[in-house]
Amino acid sequence: MVRNASAYHRTHDFSHGLYVSVRLLPKLGYRTTSGGGFYRRCRCACTANLRTINRGAPNVNWVGGDPTPHIGTILKTMRALADLEQETEVDARFLNVPMVFNSNTYYSTEAAKLLDGVIDVYLSDFKYGNDRCAKRYSHVDKYMETVTRNLVAPQHRLMIRHLVMPGHAQCCTGPIVAWVRETVRDVKFNLMFQYTPYNVTDYPEINRFVSDAERREATNIAKGLNLI
Repeated sequence: MVRNASAYHRTHDFSHGLYVSVRLLPKLGYRTTSGGGFYRRCRCACTANLRTINRGAPNVNWVGGDPTPHIGTILKTMRALADLEQETEVDARFLNVPMVFNSNTYYSTEAAKLLDGVIDVYLSDFKYGNDRCAKRYSHVDKYMETVTRNLVAPQHRLMIRHLVMPGHAQCCTGPIVAWVRETVRDVKFNLMFQYTPYNVTDYPEINRFVSDAERREATNIAKGLNLI
């Protein structure tokens, strides 16, 4: 499925491996994935993140699946973080880090409005190049309409990831690359080849890894349009 019931809150230093990862659990609040227990209040999660940011983590990365069901909690956490800044007298420069919304891009216009002006970087997945594949493998409707709408909406930095699937270079990779090249300006585009078949026995055509030939084909498609 494209959608995921959980989301993560992570502050991450990509160069030094500095991070704190927190899973957003429905009704229960926060649970750390780095050795802690349950955080039932946004304030507690902010305390943990405050320490990590203070050590130099360069961003706060809200991760899915789909973080959309937790946007309310995300916004409350950001508000609590701002309050902690005042209460603890931490240098604001430590807390003024980019907010990254790391999602599958399949979210509503209402969600997009809530995020507008709050998120600095949209790290967005663009998985399918047509509605037929999206419906078959992820059981979602209006995939292209929804994802492309959200990709052109952000007014801040945009990074697009495309997971190459076996046998889908022509039907998905090609159309996605062409759409991004024609429609989106000033974008970072990333081809990903780590597709791993899991519980897809009902779909034998994708029940395998991407071949070397398919990697080359997808790469040549993107290079041909100067996207990578």
